[in-house]
Order: sequence, then structure tokens, then C-alpha cells
Amino acid sequence: MAITGWRVHFTRRDLAWPQQVTPLMEEFTTLFARLDQQLDTWGVPEGQPFLIRPTGGYDVALNRYFTVWLAPSPWNTQAAHARELRTFFDFLWFARGQCAWRNATVDDLLRCSTTRITNLVQAVLTPRLTCSN
Repeated sequence: MAITGWRVHFTRRDLAWPQQVTPLMEEFTTLFARLDQQLDTWGVPEGQPFLIRPTGGYDVALNRYFTVWLAPSPWNTQAAHARELRTFFDFLWFARGQCAWRNATVDDLLRCSTTRITNLVQAVLTPRLTCSN
């Protein structure tokens, strides 16, 4: 997989299926058939953002930020937060030697500081940074 940096995606229900079903699609048919109901069970609204690591992984703890802290926020606020976090996490990945967001320091935050990113990242990282000092 090519490393393209962090990616922002948004949940979508009722996606159109291709007319020709591939063997891979057949393997996951039952999973995809229940996906809409599972998202409803988990309380994940349509259009909620989520972040994917450059390596392709999904970080449950990170993405809980959208389902817990930003759940009542409008869609455009959630999307803006996701994109700002992606910018900071790309900085960590490309400029800080593939540093994981959990290992970010105050110095990292200061070096990638714009007012908006600083305020947002402090809100996400402050509990972790104060506990580790």
C-alpha cells in the first residue's frame, strides 16, 4: 500500500453496488448487508467522519472523539475537526518520523501550530499529556 498520509472518510449508508459482483465482494456480502444496522446500533450518524492511518488502520480510541465529544456538533464542525486533526497527524507522520498521535509532545504541537490546529489538538491531547508528565 502506498503511504499517502492520514485520510478522512465519512460514513455512508445505501451505497450503490457495482452491477458485476467480484469474488471479494461475495466474501464480504454478509458483513456489508448488516453494516447499516450495525452503524445504527452503535449510534453512528450518517456522514460522521473517521480517520484512517497511513498504514490503513482504524484507531478506535482516536475515532471515539467523533462519536463521544463531537456527536452533538453539526456535520461541518465534525468535518473541520477531522481535517485539522489529519493535518496535524500528517505533520507527525511526515515531519516527525512517522510519530504516532499518542506519542505527540507539546513541542510537536508548537512546531505545527496554527491557532485552529493548536486549539483543536490541545483539546484532544491535553488529558493524555497532563497524565504522562
